[in-house]
Formats: sequence, C-alpha cells, structure tokens
Amino acid sequence: MLSNTITFFIEEQTKGFFLDLSLTKHAEFFKIASKLGFKFHHAEGDEATFVKFLPENKVNRLPHYSTHYIGIGGMVISVEKRQILVIKEKSGHDTQGWKIPGGLVDLGEYLDEAVTREVFEETGIKAKFKGIIGLREKK
Repeated sequence: MLSNTITFFIEEQTKGFFLDLSLTKHAEFFKIASKLGFKFHHAEGDEATFVKFLPENKVNRLPHYSTHYIGIGGMVISVEKRQILVIKEKSGHDTQGWKIPGGLVDLGEYLDEAVTREVFEETGIKAKFKGIIGLREKK
C-alpha cells in the first residue's frame, strides 16, 4: 500500500512527504519505510516521523526538524495607571531582579498564545496580545 502511495505521489509530481508512525502501533512498518527510501526526520514520545523527498536524485528541500526553542516575555502595560507589570522569580538563578513575565513557547503554540498563557500562569492577569516589540538572539 505504501509503495502504491509513493507511485501516486511520483505521478502527481509531489516533491516530498512525511510519514508519521507510532512505535507502539506501527513498529513493523519502520523497516518497510526504510526499505522504500524514507529517512528518519524526528521523534517525540512514541511517534516517529519519516520523510521522503522526490525525485530521489534531487536535493531534499523539505524543512529539517527544529533544533531551537523560543523564549517569550510579555510586556503588560496599563495606560490608565501608567504602569508596567514586572515580577520577581520565586526560584532559580535570579530571584533578586525584576523581569517581565515569560517562559518557553510550547511545541505547536503560536507566539500570541504563548505570551498570554505565560503572563496568566505567572501573574493571574489575562493580558491581550497587541504585537511584537523586539527580538533577541542569545548564543
């Protein structure tokens, strides 16, 4: 069946596709996928994702799995009160300084969802996302 699907994709001139398999439900298909030219892309939990790029003699242009994570902070401003919300961490390496509430973006989460979630988790305040103020890369 998988061979027929590959043939169909070749006929349709599909350049590449992903195959998601569960280790607990589809373990016997891992070897079959490998024999048909699928390459390992990534895994999470018991799910493995394989990738096949067509035509096989071309450079694979499908995106690689992410190797980075994104931290996000929410600047909450009360225009009426002329205040900006800052917090102190309860634990960790910096419990003395003030900072804006924030944390890591979850897999599959949009930035606006992440920042409103983090602000609420850390302060109990339901903030409204307005836009991005800035970006910073930390090496």
